[in-house]
Amino acid sequence: MKTSAWICKTLVVCTLMFMSYELTAKHSFFGKNVVCVNVINPCTTTDTTFADSTYSGTATLTSKSILVAGTYYVNGTLTLNNCMVYVNAGGQIIVQSNGNLILNNTIVQSCDTMWRGINVLSKGKIYLTNNSELNDANIGIEAHDGSSVNIDNGSKILNCVTGLYIPPKSSGLNNVIVSISNTTFAMTSAVFKPDYIGQSLHGKLPKVGIEIYSVAGFILGGNISSINTFNKLNTGMVAHNSTVTIKNTKFTNIVTDSVYTEAY
Repeated sequence: MKTSAWICKTLVVCTLMFMSYELTAKHSFFGKNVVCVNVINPCTTTDTTFADSTYSGTATLTSKSILVAGTYYVNGTLTLNNCMVYVNAGGQIIVQSNGNLILNNTIVQSCDTMWRGINVLSKGKIYLTNNSELNDANIGIEAHDGSSVNIDNGSKILNCVTGLYIPPKSSGLNNVIVSISNTTFAMTSAVFKPDYIGQSLHGKLPKVGIEIYSVAGFILGGNISSINTFNKLNTGMVAHNSTVTIKNTKFTNIVTDSVYTEAY
C-alpha cells in the first residue's frame, strides 16, 4: 500500500499507511492526543513538468505549478505569470539565442537541493518583474556577451551563492544590457539547501550579489523610488576590468565568510 508522511502538532513526525480520509481529529500517539496532517512534496504534484532536455517554443502559462526536471531550453518567448516553479537537484534553465524568458510575479526555487540557475546566452533575454523571485541557485543568472537582463519592481534573487554573474571573455569587452532597479539580493534562509552533486565549494553566506567582468558602462540602480538592496552577503558587488555607476542602492549586513579566499 502507498505510504504518506505526516507531521503532528506535537512536532512528532510519523509515517502512516495512506488512508482515504484525512486525519483532522485527535488521535492517540505514544499516549498523547495529537493532530496529524498529510505532508505533500510539491515537486510531485505540479500541474506541468518541463521534461529534461526539452524546449519551450513560444508559450504563456498562468497560475501554474511547474517542475523543471533537468535542463530546460528557452528557445522562444516563454512567459510565466503568477507561477510557482520548482527545479530538481542540479537542474538549470538555458535561455538560447533569440530566446526570451519573462517571469511575472513568478517564483523559481529548488525542490529540496540546490540547482545550477539560469544561463542566458548571446542574444537571449531574461526579465524578472512584479515581485518575481529566483531562489536556491548556485548562480541565479549567468549572462553572456550579447545577452539582456532586466530585473525590477520588487523582484528578488535570494539564497543563491552568486546572484548575477557576467563571466570573463577571452578578449574585448562584454556587451550585456543590464537594468536592475527595486531589486533585492539577499540571504533570507538560515542555511543553504543541500548541494547538488558536483557543486563548487561555498560558504554559509552567498559569495556575492553581483560579479561582472569586462563591462563598460554598467549601471546599477534606477530612480530614487526604486531602491536596490543587498543584504547578508559576503560581498555586495565585484567588478573586474569594468566601469560601474551605482545609485539608489543600499548595502547592509555585508559580512566576511572565510570560505571565500578572494582578495575582495
